[in-house]
Amino acid sequence: LSGHTVTITGNVTADQIVVNSGGTLVQNSVTLTLNNGTGTDLNVSGTYRNGGTVTINSGATISYQSGGKYQHNFSTSPGTIPTATWNNNSTCEIMTYTTNNNTPSGFGQAFGNFIWNCPLQINSIDLGSALTTINGDFTITSTGLTGTLKISKNNASTLNVGGDFTLTAGRFALSEGSSITSVMNVGGNFTFTLGTFTVVEGSGSTGNVNI
Repeated sequence: LSGHTVTITGNVTADQIVVNSGGTLVQNSVTLTLNNGTGTDLNVSGTYRNGGTVTINSGATISYQSGGKYQHNFSTSPGTIPTATWNNNSTCEIMTYTTNNNTPSGFGQAFGNFIWNCPLQINSIDLGSALTTINGDFTITSTGLTGTLKISKNNASTLNVGGDFTLTAGRFALSEGSSITSVMNVGGNFTFTLGTFTVVEGSGSTGNVNI
């Protein structure tokens, strides 16, 4: 319920979990197994902060409603964003990375808003061209003092952002490599306040940002 925080501290199997607006579900480094019950099995209008493993059994579903938020709460390991249905006004926030330098899993889905917020990040993280669709806004607030967020390394990439792109701090690169083409299409506004924005790192490559 609104104002309540529920923390999962041990392995558990459940279905038809509802996180209301203003409520928070925190998962520690344990396994949440979702069974297929009637309707949506994890329905989030509040905040779901995940630091563990989510096993989705056959037929089970996760849905983020308008205003709902998923927080990817990993620091030294990449973790996996569970497959879900995302309202255009929901948010996926990547946070708390420190020494992790491996590619997280789970980017092959269409997100609503997407936020990268890792002020203690020290390494470059390559998303491997898996992030392709953000129907809402794409916001980068921090990649740490020495970290970089790269949409792709050594592979051509196309990222479609339906809303605004905002870079307020950190280092961002569409791709790194040679003889590749990288594209980011932004349907809304493009705001670059502080940090470093690079279309392509590497010689012999091309890239475009279409606004």
